[in-house]
Amino acid sequence: MSQDPLVVVSVGNDGKSIRSFDFNTLGLNIASARALKTAFELSLSGCTVETKSQMWRDIKIFAQHLCDREISGSTPFPPTVLNTFRDYLSSSNRSNRHKYVIFTHITRLIVWCTRNLPDAVDEKLNIDPLHTFYVRDENRNIEKRAKLDENKIKAVLAAAYAEIDEIVSRIDSMRAEIKNIASGSSNSSLAILISDLVEFGDGFFPSQKILRTNSSLAKRTVSAGGTILLSSYLYPRARDIFPFYLAILCQCSGNPMSMRLLERDCVKAHPIRSDRRRIVWEKKRSGYEQKADFSEGRKRSAPNLVDIVLRMTEPLVTLSSIQEKKYLFLAYSGSKADVPSWQGMHDQLNRFIERHNLPRFELRDLRRAGAELHRDAAGSLLAAKNRLNHRSVKTTSLYVSQLDYREASDKVIAEAQASLASSVIGGVNAENIEASKQKPIETVFGFICKNPWEGIAKGSAKGSLCTKFTACATCPGAIIPLDDIAVVAKLLKTLEQLKDTYARAINEGWLERFKIFYEPTQRILEQELLPHVSHQVLRSAQKIVSQNQIPYLE
Repeated sequence: MSQDPLVVVSVGNDGKSIRSFDFNTLGLNIASARALKTAFELSLSGCTVETKSQMWRDIKIFAQHLCDREISGSTPFPPTVLNTFRDYLSSSNRSNRHKYVIFTHITRLIVWCTRNLPDAVDEKLNIDPLHTFYVRDENRNIEKRAKLDENKIKAVLAAAYAEIDEIVSRIDSMRAEIKNIASGSSNSSLAILISDLVEFGDGFFPSQKILRTNSSLAKRTVSAGGTILLSSYLYPRARDIFPFYLAILCQCSGNPMSMRLLERDCVKAHPIRSDRRRIVWEKKRSGYEQKADFSEGRKRSAPNLVDIVLRMTEPLVTLSSIQEKKYLFLAYSGSKADVPSWQGMHDQLNRFIERHNLPRFELRDLRRAGAELHRDAAGSLLAAKNRLNHRSVKTTSLYVSQLDYREASDKVIAEAQASLASSVIGGVNAENIEASKQKPIETVFGFICKNPWEGIAKGSAKGSLCTKFTACATCPGAIIPLDDIAVVAKLLKTLEQLKDTYARAINEGWLERFKIFYEPTQRILEQELLPHVSHQVLRSAQKIVSQNQIPYLE
């Protein structure tokens, strides 16, 4: 069977159809529909399905405008088509930003047609109104998004958790009531109605067309609030899925577009610790797996929230398409279930902010906030780098406020200098055993630790030897003079030992353990320290590398 010439089919890497876009449904004449279809298909050939879906939504708005203006049968498109579409959008209640995006997308297609399908558009096309929705005016009062500090993040999470508790209680209670109906232990009229609807719909809520064939049931349904309200007692809709998405996104500090497509098997066991679990996801732009670890015992940790979403959405898997069955954030919408679109998530965010009277923010702001909070908590940019799964701190530095960080760093340096000056002037009291803890200690990896008993590194307790004493390349207390030939020689010897250990780990089958315990140090040596050593010092250090001994690892 040949494909309809006005239908565009997006195909996945496996050769299977992902989604189709039917230009027959737009209500346009054949020539106009064919022109838009060709522009859509060829200009977006390398784009993702999500991008195509967004463009398709905008095309339907444009087609509705043409039908309303009674020019859906005009060929070619009239020269004022963009002007009238601009006016059409201006009169809508969409935000200026949304209007701008829609208008830009349609302008892109129409201009493409003028270049490639000149018979489809009047040659005198007017494209002057491109600036309409975003006119810069320095005197206007522009609402700026507030910085998401720790208190604001807590407020966002508190609001999300409050909604999550209500959603879980609502759905779990109704599902329990429906189970009790069969045993005769429940006489809830609401549960009986929902049970009757599901039974009449062969396992799910019936469509309006089918429901109208049973006038008695339809009347009861309308009296109880309608199928949209009633279905929310049994299945999570887009509004119900959003607070879970928001809380998990906030905890993981992930890319919001990537996290929207979390897969149902995203929770993994931690490779080392049984009390922790890991969430993994793919960030297509970076091309490698992202991860975040969480404590198993925290009730609202991201992996535990994922477990709840899995349980609530399990009945929806059979309603979703083959392509979407693997995704976590499935939402019920009538006769089907799918992941809310990117625009849909933004719409839900705006409603969420309004419901809880929160400061205005965007989903992408949560990633930046997560970076700064992790940096502040650890006193190191490396903590933010690891949380954001960046390959380089240079990338991470784009996400954090360098001014705040420099001020904090200056304070730490000033305190360290004062401590050093005091010890030099006052000397060391040999009779006080605690004084030995103030003397810098040389570690096996060639660094000098300011005080391994101070509890600087995360997880270490003050008064006890640092738990990361052999991996203090990530510690904010490390002092690493890169102009000292002896120190650089030890760094080189350490890197040599780590490379040998890496080869052994592959051969002996404990590569994952190497990645956990030793790879961070190797990465810091290769990417953060040795590249900053001068060529002269490096050459001199290489001559005495063999004089250093590094413990045999593992």
